[in-house]
Amino acid sequence: MQQGRGGQDKGAAPASSSGAVASASASAKASASAEAPKDLAVGGAYDAKAGEVRLPKDAPPFVEPEGGGATGAGTLALVLPASDGDVMGTGDGALGAQVFSGRLEEGRLTGTLAPKAADATPAFWGTVDAKVDGKGDTRTVQGTLRASGKDGKIVRESAFTLKKK
Repeated sequence: MQQGRGGQDKGAAPASSSGAVASASASAKASASAEAPKDLAVGGAYDAKAGEVRLPKDAPPFVEPEGGGATGAGTLALVLPASDGDVMGTGDGALGAQVFSGRLEEGRLTGTLAPKAADATPAFWGTVDAKVDGKGDTRTVQGTLRASGKDGKIVRESAFTLKKK
């Protein structure tokens, strides 16, 4: 056994310090896991209404009527990450069965809605622009969705609020 200055073994830590380090490390891990933010499932309703089709001034006028339909109630269900990151979810109702894919960054949520199936009826594609307020399980999402049919002649829009499920 080698001894360093003062007669102590080289490389051997005092017995009391190794126990304190292990205890402090376990305590820090337990504290971090207890405070770690979690993903949050939120959901709520929308009420799709006819939206304005915006055309350039030099575009020919529509000859076909809008066609109606695809208005009324629907739902959105999203999973917000613990902090900034990717957001996934679903929609169902007046705009058809949809999937949502988006991103949360610094309290702003943006993303797209697309039909779940290629042959879905009705089939609407759209965008979501929203603000996420609060912290942890009290977060809420308030925003708007704007969607259109495959030819862009039918436009629907709605405000929505999503809260913890």
